[in-house]
Order: sequence, then structure tokens, then C-alpha cells
Amino acid sequence: MKVFVLVGLLASLGGACGDGRGAPGGPGGSDGPDGGSGAPDAGMQPPPRVTIVTGVPPALIVYREEAAAEWKTPASPSAGTFEIDVTGPYRVIVVCAGSGPRVQVTQIAQTLDDARTIEQPCGSPRQFPLHVRGQMLQSGEVSFGGFGRGQSKAPWSFDLPAAAGTFDFLAFFGDLSTGFDHFEIRRDLAIAADLDLGTIDVAQEPAQALVPTRFTASNLAADESLTSDLFLQSGNTGAVISGFVHPELAWQVSLVPMSALRATDTQDLQLSAGSPSDDSMQQRARDITRRIRDRGSTSVTLLDPLGPTTFESTADRLVATWTSLPVYDELDLERASFSSDFSRFAFHDFLLSRAFISSAGVTAATLDFTDVPGFLPEWRHDPTLEQQFALDAFRGTSPDDQLFSGVLEDMPAPTPPGIAPRRADPQRARALLDTHRAQLQRVRGSTIRPPRV
Repeated sequence: MKVFVLVGLLASLGGACGDGRGAPGGPGGSDGPDGGSGAPDAGMQPPPRVTIVTGVPPALIVYREEAAAEWKTPASPSAGTFEIDVTGPYRVIVVCAGSGPRVQVTQIAQTLDDARTIEQPCGSPRQFPLHVRGQMLQSGEVSFGGFGRGQSKAPWSFDLPAAAGTFDFLAFFGDLSTGFDHFEIRRDLAIAADLDLGTIDVAQEPAQALVPTRFTASNLAADESLTSDLFLQSGNTGAVISGFVHPELAWQVSLVPMSALRATDTQDLQLSAGSPSDDSMQQRARDITRRIRDRGSTSVTLLDPLGPTTFESTADRLVATWTSLPVYDELDLERASFSSDFSRFAFHDFLLSRAFISSAGVTAATLDFTDVPGFLPEWRHDPTLEQQFALDAFRGTSPDDQLFSGVLEDMPAPTPPGIAPRRADPQRARALLDTHRAQLQRVRGSTIRPPRV
């Protein structure tokens, strides 16, 4: 059985973030002169203002200008919105943490040449107390709201969490191993209580055929393996059509015909190419996420690979050093630690804009939050867990394309004496990174790669 949750592992952190600590006077706000939004002296031009939007108030938010050493707490004019006044390059740290052992810590380094609004969502407190149930007579996948389920054996039943509201129901018919060939969209289903959709049979439904389409790239390397994923956003419901690896077909995908979609619906295709690096513990990946439109090109060009990259780590510190970079808009240094069942999960990352790196002239990036006031011990990485390090470059080449090139290094959990060491699972580690990259694309680009766990 295949199960995926579209709201994603990281998004689930936000459900417990709204603990009031983002209010003025607490770690998420300020009543005093260090709030960053005090009135300027008479006759002086106020410094430029940057707004940070987190939605749910974060567990901690601080900032500092690059020329200063002191971290400050920004003013919060409203819940989940913060303002800082800066005069040059600056850094912001946002901690999204729930009540359990899961945390996401993000540091953002930018200049005033970058956008003056930073969106770093800590998720949504929305609950899903309702159920949408039914039975599929064929193999396939179904989605409702932010959740989906798939099954290769037929017939099979589904029970999806749901919230009150209006959503589309999506069903894809076909083999989970080789691909789907038909789909159905039931529009604008209002749900205020549990909903039973009954039996779904492709022979009896107004199902439509998916459109087989082959994509190619002009700059693939000989050792790169290809995968693809398609994300359909239909009304308030999102669904993933999983990538199926067919070396002889490469990027052969099945698209939803644009005639079946509304103007507000979106269909985003992620084409991925991965290969091992010279270091056996490292893997490299490149991908492009393209918004599908009528008569769009099926030829793509991937971002160039990163040059040789090294990671050096201690319990609280990660340093990435690179030799060369492709043309990019933003770099992201990432570190994750997680238990085998993902019940314990910590994700730290450092986003550096191209303008910040150019102004600072750096060739390395460091993740280290030990000097941040208010940073709690439980937000640190657990050295007994499996870990991953990554450095990614992002670039938006057009309103429809978001490109990524990165390197990932796996760190298996330490093993007791007498037990053979276990190699970290690169596919699981890559899935964690994909979850975070989806969030980045959601708030920084027009294309979206949905998180999956």
C-alpha cells in the first residue's frame, strides 16, 4: 500500500506553533527600543523596513544586521507578522516548533536589494476532524483536500482526514507501478460532516484519459537517472501523480488535459536527474519544476551541477564549502536529523541570497545557532539519530520554471559496538529534502512541488 500526506511533514509543525509567544513582549514581539520599529528622530529618514510573515506565530524569531553581533527581537504589528528596520545586509532566524520532538529552524541572509517581504510559514493550526470515505474498484490513487491514498490491489477502501469546507475530489486510475491512464475530478464538494462517496468504478464514472507526453533535456549527463512527479492543484485539493522509472522512456509522463482544468487550477511537473558524486557518501541531483500550459515546450535545460562540495560538522555546527556554483538566485544549506519512524525530526537550514553572498564575498556557509538568545536545547540535533547534509542552489528562469541543483551527504545513525554499521537510506533522505524544497518553491516561486512523506 502506498500512502502520502500532501500537507507534508514540515507543515505539520505549525499546528502547535500558535502558543502566544509571538505576541508583543514575548520572544516573537517587542515593547522596547530593540523592537526594530521605533519612531526615528525628527528630521531623519527612517531606515528601510522588511516584513516577515510566518502565519502561525513562531516559537522564536530574531534578527540582526550583518555588521552587528547582537540578535534582536522584531516588532509584531499583528499575529504572525513581524517588521524590522535595517540599513544593510541582515539575517533573520525563524523557529517553527510543535509540542512534540519536531522542529524546523531557518536562517535567512539577505540584503536590501532582495524582496522586502519574507514569507517563512510555520504552518496552519487547522484541524482535520472529519472523514471522507469510499471504495475504489480499480487500483489507483485518490485525493481530497490535503491528503491522498493509493492502492495497487483492487478493490480497496480509503478513509481520508478532512476539514469543513469545499473541496474537489480527485481519482486517478491505473497501476501504481507502471502509471495511470485515466482520472476523474468531482468539483466543489461541500463537507460539514463525514462524507461517504460510495463505490468508484472507472467504467461507470465520467473519467477522462490522461495525455502521454515525453520531455527531454539538452544537458543531461550520461550517469544521471531520471524520475518525474506531477502535482495537480484542483480547487482546494492537491494530488501527486508519482514518477515511474522507465529508463527506456526517460521522462515519459501522463498529463491532465488543460481542457479539464479551471483557470484557477494548476499543474506542475517536476523532472529530476540524479547521480552519485565522486564521494560515495554524496549524491547529486538536479531538477526543473515547470508549470504546464497549453502548447508548452517539452524541452528543458537543467541548472549546471555544483562544483566539489565538502561538509564539516560537529554536534551543533555544519560548514559547507564549495568550489564553484551555477548561476543561481539563492543557496540553501540544510541539515536534518530524524528517527527511523520520523517521530523525532529536526530540520535546520540557512538561506543565502545571491546579493548577500556577493556583498559578503563568502565561499562557505555555516549553520550554528548556539549564540542565538532563546534557542532551546531541544531544538538542537540529536547526534544519536540518522542525519543528512545538503547544499542546494535555486534559480527561477521564468514565471513557469524553477530550477534546482544540489549535493546531499548521508550520515547513518551511530551503531553500538559489535553491530555492523548501517548505510543511510539516500531515498528517504532525499524525500526529506524534497519536503523542504516544496515549501521553498511554494513561497518563493510560481511553481510548486508538493511535500510527500
